[in-house]
Amino acid sequence: MTRRKKKDEEEQQEDKDESYLSKNNANTTIEQEVQYLKKLLETKNEIILDKERYINQLVNENRRLQEHYELIISSIVDKETIITSLGKINERVEKIEATTSYTRCNDVIKSYSGAVKESKKSKDEKIVDKINNTQKLMIKSTDKSNSNVLEDLKKSIDPAKSNICVNSVRRVNNGIILSCENEASMSKLMASIQGELGANFTVNEIKKYRPRMVINNVECAYTKSEGLIEKILSQNEFGIFSSDDIKTDVPNLL
Repeated sequence: MTRRKKKDEEEQQEDKDESYLSKNNANTTIEQEVQYLKKLLETKNEIILDKERYINQLVNENRRLQEHYELIISSIVDKETIITSLGKINERVEKIEATTSYTRCNDVIKSYSGAVKESKKSKDEKIVDKINNTQKLMIKSTDKSNSNVLEDLKKSIDPAKSNICVNSVRRVNNGIILSCENEASMSKLMASIQGELGANFTVNEIKKYRPRMVINNVECAYTKSEGLIEKILSQNEFGIFSSDDIKTDVPNLL
């Protein structure tokens, strides 16, 4: 009886042990599954995060592409504006060149015409024109002992820089006489001298005097009938003089 009981107790104990082991195995399997699920969830989360980062990267790249596209469009518009402006500028330049060319042609024609007219003038006519246009100035130093008027003038005034045309220079007592090509040059020279040397020099315009001549042994009646006076005037081209300036009643001095 005792042995039987002991055997039964042993069998019961074995059953208990098997039940315990079975429970332990079940618990172990659940824990493993939980761990596996945790790892799987972490992996999924990482995948999701990677996808979110990739999406953000795509969004940023798309934004940069959009900005680049807008910049290209703006550049194209600017280039079109520049091309249009250049076209307008070229049109204006062509008009200016055409106008300039036309003006130059006219100037050349006028210059040529003037040269032809000038070439047709006789030597006497050219001399008369030069005499009529020439203006003279008397320049003297306030210091009567100064004999270097011309040198002082050269140091202070450069005719070339002032666009003054001087035909000739002649020394006189305590001064010089300058012959200017025209009245404009004379006015500029006077202003320059008075501005630079006004305190030390006097400047006066030399007035022109009408030339005088005497023709002897010619009767007054002959001069009128033959038109002698008119011939003298026409052949010499005195320019500013007329027949009224020549007296025909001067008695014979011989």
